[in-house]
Amino acid sequence: MVDAIRGKIMELIYMRRTESNQWLTRLTPSMEEKLERESLKVRRLQLSKSTGNKFEVRGDSIEAVDVDNCDCSCKGWQLTGLPCCHAIAVIGCLDRNPHDYCARYFTTDCYRVTYSESIHPISNVDDPWQKGTSQFGTTVTPPTRRPPGQPTTKKVGSQEVVKRQLQCSRCKGTGHNKSTCKEFLEC
Repeated sequence: MVDAIRGKIMELIYMRRTESNQWLTRLTPSMEEKLERESLKVRRLQLSKSTGNKFEVRGDSIEAVDVDNCDCSCKGWQLTGLPCCHAIAVIGCLDRNPHDYCARYFTTDCYRVTYSESIHPISNVDDPWQKGTSQFGTTVTPPTRRPPGQPTTKKVGSQEVVKRQLQCSRCKGTGHNKSTCKEFLEC
């Protein structure tokens, strides 16, 4: 099973690496699509500049955008790493590119670096399971069930056990108890 998983991951890494080499966009295609969908919502928003690069954006709600800190009060920008529609409106007003404000993890370059390393194939020649014996010398046994009840304790060393002498409660004699007392049975 582990070998099958290793093979699948090896193929997946190779496919993603070759696929990403054909991308011409700055962001991965799925993130480009999301950024484009957010850009379509910008048309109906109105901007009011505050101080520096802080803006108030009016649409269905009123949001505060701070471009310098990559902050929007709708929290969409902080949660996704992509500018929300409010931030894109402000970035466009400042004549800047929204791609510059996207998290670097969504860039094509970062994606390519992720899949740049490979998992190398392994031949069956060195596989101990093919030979029929284990090279490691350890045998894995199935787990055993513990018997019910409290586990017995092992006594350490040779301790002399001093037995208590029986004493009868009727005649106060030693060596027997009340039920085996002969003095009172004779009565």
